Amino acid sequence: MKVLGHRFCYVGEKPFAIDFSKTLAALGMDIGQVFSQNMLEAKELQDDDFSGAIFKVDDVSWVEIWAEMPGVPKGIMLQLIVDDADAFAENAKNNGLKPEGPVEAHGEKIYYLVPASGLPISFQSNVK
Repeated sequence: MKVLGHRFCYVGEKPFAIDFSKTLAALGMDIGQVFSQNMLEAKELQDDDFSGAIFKVDDVSWVEIWAEMPGVPKGIMLQLIVDDADAFAENAKNNGLKPEGPVEAHGEKIYYLVPASGLPISFQSNVK
């Protein structure tokens, strides 16, 4: 079992999501993609049409920033990219945790946990 990377996902009210995205860009993070309201890739951060942005660290790890919208509620999530999500789920269960899932989406098998701290965590691997 190995952690291959991690992602941080923030969903907030549109003005805060835009500000957070502009802050990361000003800090020099690489803007991998910016999404407009219709979810087509946009060329730059534009306040009126902004839905979200992905700031890539590498091919596995990145930061996702999204504006709150129907089906995408406000919140923060830590996502762990692992080599075998099923093995991590079994290990979690053996250690008293109760992961939910799996769900398959975007070519990944995903499990979810919400520990007592309240910060949601997902762990996922590519579908084999």
